Amino acid sequence: DGTVYFSANRKLFAIHAAPGMTEKWNVDCEGVTQSTPVIGNDAVYMCSNSGKLYALAKTDGAKKWTLEYGKTCTSVPAIGEDGTIYLCGETADGGIVMAVNPDGTVRWQQKSAATFPNSGISLSIDGQLYVGNSDGDMLCYSQESGDLIWKFRTQGQIRSVPAIDNDGNIYFGDGKGYFYVLSSKGKLSYKEIQLGANIWSSPVIDKNGIIYICADVTKSSEPGKVYALRTHAIGAQQGWSMRSGDYRRSARKQ
Repeated sequence: DGTVYFSANRKLFAIHAAPGMTEKWNVDCEGVTQSTPVIGNDAVYMCSNSGKLYALAKTDGAKKWTLEYGKTCTSVPAIGEDGTIYLCGETADGGIVMAVNPDGTVRWQQKSAATFPNSGISLSIDGQLYVGNSDGDMLCYSQESGDLIWKFRTQGQIRSVPAIDNDGNIYFGDGKGYFYVLSSKGKLSYKEIQLGANIWSSPVIDKNGIIYICADVTKSSEPGKVYALRTHAIGAQQGWSMRSGDYRRSARKQ
C-alpha cells in the first residue's frame, strides 16, 4: 500500500509515503534498532538490541507477539515462502540462527561461538539458508530442520548478506576484500577475486544477471569502488534471494 517502514534509535516508524510523508505510527522497540524491518503478509517484523524479535500489526503497530532471542541484532532477517521468519543475532556467549513460525513459536535454533555482526540471511528455493559469520564462514543450513549442511571458510569475516542467482550460485565478499562465487554445494564456482581491502556491502543481482558490489580500495580514506560483474546468470532466484528480499530491497514477502 506504499507504507514506508524504517527504524531509528529505539523505534520503528510507519510512514505514509504519499502525498505528504505523514507518520502513520511508531513503536518503541526497547533497544537500539540496528537491524532492518521485514514485511510479512500480516505483520512487520523487527529485531532490536533489546534481544527481542517483534511482530507488529501493519495497521497500528500493535505488538502481536515478542520473542527473546538473545542480546543484540545488527543483521537482516528473511521471510520464507511459508511465512517463517529467519534471523541471526548475538547472545551473551556467541551467536544464534533461528527459524520462527508466524505465530511467534520457535521452529529451530542453532547457537555458535562465532557471531553475526551486520550479516543477514538469504533463502534458496531448494530449502537452504545461507548466512556468513565473524569467523569468515559462509554457512548453509536446512530451512526445515536447522541442520548444518556445509560451511565454506573465507579469508576474512563476513558482514554482509549473500545473493543467489537463478542457477543457485551464491555471491558474497569478505573483510579481506575477496569476492566469492559458490555453488549450492558449497564449492567454488569461480576463482576468488580480490576487489579491495574489504567488502562490507551486500551484492545485488539485477534482472539481466549483472552483479553489483562495493569494495573499499584501501584501509585509508581513499574512496572505494562500485563493481559491475558479468556472470552466466540471467537473474536472481525467486523468493528471498538477497538482502531484504530482492534487488529493489523491498523487504517484503512477495
